[in-house]
Amino acid sequence: MDFSTQMSNNITHLAEGVRVDAVNREEAMRHESLAREQCHRVQANERDKVQREEAMELRWEAALREEKIRADVLAPEELNIAREKAQAEIKAKHKQFKIQASNELKHQKLEMEMKKQIVQMELMERQELEFQQEKLREKDITAKEMEAHLQLERQLAE
Repeated sequence: MDFSTQMSNNITHLAEGVRVDAVNREEAMRHESLAREQCHRVQANERDKVQREEAMELRWEAALREEKIRADVLAPEELNIAREKAQAEIKAKHKQFKIQASNELKHQKLEMEMKKQIVQMELMERQELEFQQEKLREKDITAKEMEAHLQLERQLAE
């Protein structure tokens, strides 16, 4: 009877250990998967940014090639009009790209500023807490000094 009870307890304990190990492995795998996903997102964002920049550069080069081709084909007065139009289009596209980049930079700066403010608020809260704790310590010390002073006065009075 004792042997079977002991075996049953051992098997139960072993099963619980296996279950806990499985839960821990599953949790570790989930964390690893989340980290991998985040890394993939960051890499994808970086790739997208590089691709957008490359695409903009290719469009810029294509526009310049088109302008050159038109220059070779068009008559001189049409050439000037076409050149001005192409240059205006190129400038507009370049300006649009700059605005886009500026907006992304502003967004990143705003996020960083918000994080900075959160950190500053947490620091201020921590400093306030430390200040309050220091005030309590000072009050405690003052109370102890007053008590010691009163005790000395009583002893001297006796």
